[in-house]
Amino acid sequence: MMRERPRDVLGAIIVASLVLSAPIARADGADSENELAAAALVEAGAKLQSEKRYDAACPKFREAAQIAKPGLGALIRLAECYEQAGRTASAWNTWHEVEAGARMAGQVERAATARERVTKLDSLLARLTIEISEPARSTAGMEIRRDNVAIGEPQWGVPVPVDPGRHVVRVTAPRKKPWEVAMDVGGAGRVTVTVPALEALPTAGVDGADPGKTRRIAGITVAASSAATLAVAIGLQVKAVHDLAACPDLTNCTGPSAETYEGGRREQWATNALYAITGAALVGGVVLYLTAPTVPAAKPANRATSWTVAATAGGIGLDATW
Repeated sequence: MMRERPRDVLGAIIVASLVLSAPIARADGADSENELAAAALVEAGAKLQSEKRYDAACPKFREAAQIAKPGLGALIRLAECYEQAGRTASAWNTWHEVEAGARMAGQVERAATARERVTKLDSLLARLTIEISEPARSTAGMEIRRDNVAIGEPQWGVPVPVDPGRHVVRVTAPRKKPWEVAMDVGGAGRVTVTVPALEALPTAGVDGADPGKTRRIAGITVAASSAATLAVAIGLQVKAVHDLAACPDLTNCTGPSAETYEGGRREQWATNALYAITGAALVGGVVLYLTAPTVPAAKPANRATSWTVAATAGGIGLDATW
């Protein structure tokens, strides 16, 4: 039995080695698949890049850089793609990524090349500064977005590199009119946008309140009820006329005819009262409706003040719409 133990121990070691190596093998397989996918993306991106279809090529390089490890080659292709597309800020930022990744990987030459490209692009950058006026700073719940990306307070007043082209700054806050500015930035333009105090929305635009709605509804209801009262009065009037005719000669009106006649008189009195009630209800309904307060006319709440700024090497143009 003692002679069999070395075999058992050896078998256990082999099994343990296989079990422990299985996750590593699976991980290696996943990495290999990612590398294959990244290579295919780079190849496809390079073809599109050669055709100057940069809008389609650049995202492929970006995806390749994200799934490959460390992906510096794909990042370099992405930075070059952005440069060729004229997206100077995106290229500048990507070269920064290349430099940081190269330094971590100990690739000194690549890091130096990336630093040179960053320095070259720095003087070509368009920059956008968003300033917040003092009245606007105290606005509760204010949200600022540049090209639909939220801008936090630390970015206020900071010249941020942006790609040339159209940029939109939109400011919103609860119970305030949205404010929006659209800019066409070209070349190494410098644009500063100052957010003013936001205008308050009209009360009805905020909560849908209509101060005269209840009174108008009451006026319509009262006036409509007068129609029902009038119908009853007319019916009772017809019966009263019929009953009063039971005694055409009042000097000789006795017995059942006299009782019918007296009933007709009571009906006539009730008819007159109903006519008075009908008239009062109709007049009251009309008065309620006409005296109901109305919401003052206001500019539509969903339209924002919009400014257009065009910044180029030759100057800045400004246009505003409401």
